[in-house]
Amino acid sequence: MDKLKILIIDDDKFDRMNYRHILEKNTDFLAEVLEADSSSKGIQLAEEEAVDCILLDYQLPDMDGIHIARAIRRKNTEPLAIIMLTGRGNENIAATAIKEGVSDYIVKNELNSRLLITSIINNVNKCQLEKQIKRNRDLEEKNRIAAEQYYLKNELLENVSHELRTPLNVIMGFTNLLFDGTLGSINEDQKSALNNILSSSAQLLELITNVINITEMDSYRVTFTAEKTDVSKLIFSIVDIVKSAAISKNIQITSDIEKNFPTVYIDPFHFTQVLKNYLSNAIKFTTEPGYIIIRIKSESATTFRLEVEDNGIGIKPEDINKLFGLFQQLDASTTKKYGGIGLGLALVKRIVEMQGGEVGVTSLFGKGSVFYATFKKI
Repeated sequence: MDKLKILIIDDDKFDRMNYRHILEKNTDFLAEVLEADSSSKGIQLAEEEAVDCILLDYQLPDMDGIHIARAIRRKNTEPLAIIMLTGRGNENIAATAIKEGVSDYIVKNELNSRLLITSIINNVNKCQLEKQIKRNRDLEEKNRIAAEQYYLKNELLENVSHELRTPLNVIMGFTNLLFDGTLGSINEDQKSALNNILSSSAQLLELITNVINITEMDSYRVTFTAEKTDVSKLIFSIVDIVKSAAISKNIQITSDIEKNFPTVYIDPFHFTQVLKNYLSNAIKFTTEPGYIIIRIKSESATTFRLEVEDNGIGIKPEDINKLFGLFQQLDASTTKKYGGIGLGLALVKRIVEMQGGEVGVTSLFGKGSVFYATFKKI
């Protein structure tokens, strides 16, 4: 047992000396002993000092031990070992003392070293256990409240995101009608402006969709449906989606798929989300002219690995651990130059880990990066 701080409240000097002698020669624990010869001083010390145990005389000149224990309990709500010592046994007094929170009741003429030390150890241990139980309950309650708030926050984010997506789709729809000339002819300047609207709207729609996906995953409302999938064909279709963005930055996208790679059972929708986010990230942080390589290779008989390599700006070693966190960006200058609020990689992490895989990255700052994700084949 660690060193204990023990407070003796007794107006009898010889009793205090006797208790101190027992405590100081004890070998079961070390004790720092404090003394009070009056109730007022004892109550003050109990409030000011973080004591582990109080040896309390029942009969003091100005106040009895029960009233002292009551006063101490009123000011100290934490479990505290209080051992009452009295000159004569009285069952009614003992029962009242226990009701007031006294841990033990010992008659002085029956006292010996072993009885006192055993009582101190047992009751201090009991109080420490009660404190731990109380801390656990408090923590459980805090966790319950936090979980409830987290759920409500996710509900709010999801509802707001859905409400934003509806008018945005309307904006994009009518802008497309204008851009295509369906609603009348437009000149090149107008077409360029409409194209900017469509491009920005698409980015905003992707951001809103990512928010919805993350909140659904955090609320465990997402389901994964494995289908027999030709990964090569799926990759080519995903590349088609981001090809125009890559071409505009003079970035070449190639694939390196393991020879005779088998047909696998994966969720194609969520695999598409992972690869699309990795590719969008690579395109964003690769300067022209550049390259991006998509690799697929087996890791074991039951798992395979997706890699997206680029020769972009790379990542500093101290920033690696930030990448897959929610709303994480490397630094203010990066955010200002490249945009984004750090949702894409956080979504990737959730998608992959919820399917039993893992994500990660290797990078050389200024040279490029390789982002990877592992998936089950079946």
